Amino acid sequence: MAAEWFGGGGIWIDFVEYAERLFAGGRGGLWTDPVQFLSVYSQGQRLLQSDVLSVPISSFFMGWLDSHPEIAAPWQGKSTTFVCKKLLGLEEPRRVVGEVLSGLESLFPGHPTALVTDSPRRWLSEARKRTGAGGAVDPEEDEIDAAAMYVADCLRAFSGYRIFALVLDEDETDSEKVGGLWSLYQPVWNVADHYQWLKGVRWHGEAVALPVGREVDFALFPSVSWDGMAALWEQGLAAAGGLNRDFWKEPGPLPEATDRGPGYGVVPADAHPEHVLNRLHALRGAK
Repeated sequence: MAAEWFGGGGIWIDFVEYAERLFAGGRGGLWTDPVQFLSVYSQGQRLLQSDVLSVPISSFFMGWLDSHPEIAAPWQGKSTTFVCKKLLGLEEPRRVVGEVLSGLESLFPGHPTALVTDSPRRWLSEARKRTGAGGAVDPEEDEIDAAAMYVADCLRAFSGYRIFALVLDEDETDSEKVGGLWSLYQPVWNVADHYQWLKGVRWHGEAVALPVGREVDFALFPSVSWDGMAALWEQGLAAAGGLNRDFWKEPGPLPEATDRGPGYGVVPADAHPEHVLNRLHALRGAK
């Protein structure tokens, strides 16, 4: 499946913040109300027509925490791993995500859906940032290993849904460190393997040849231009990118479909709607 999808010219778009600006009407509760999320997301999907649906799990947990600060009050000053375990163990965000997944299956039957979640390393960083948890600024290996087990346990709650891929949102940008780092995520990879989900990483750094094909099946590069992606595709890397911030903002030449791999990117929340549609129309029209 990875070779099939990443060998073509599909277009994978993340657009939640953009769709929220266009369709939420100033209403809150996007991350705590599945009906609200499905309304906003479905309108965005019908407008932009992404070939893959993305469900950002972490945002539901963090949004729930923001809406219910009393939950985190007893966690103040606790260890980072303690906070991470408590956060990922919350039942209400899991319920909301489950209702969202069920709703998307009904609204877009047969459409590939990806779960996007913070990497264990990033979960630790977010837990510290949100709750003032203790611990070193750079997580230790034993902390990352523990967080990976908590993430894996959380993901098992979504085993009953039709999932195409699992994507870990990685905050490490040193490509020389990721091999050892990703090996610490083994509990997460094991869950994905068990449920036959493709395993991916969203990489926020530059275009580098990541160790794809070992722990992970593919990589997403939201900040890399078409030119940067071309070098990776020439190396045979299963990767998607090209739809970086400049793509949505500035007109420019586009590669022909036969000369590129799959496109991936995040529509900026402040992007001009006409520009967004024009760029997608031009990309899809490039033969």
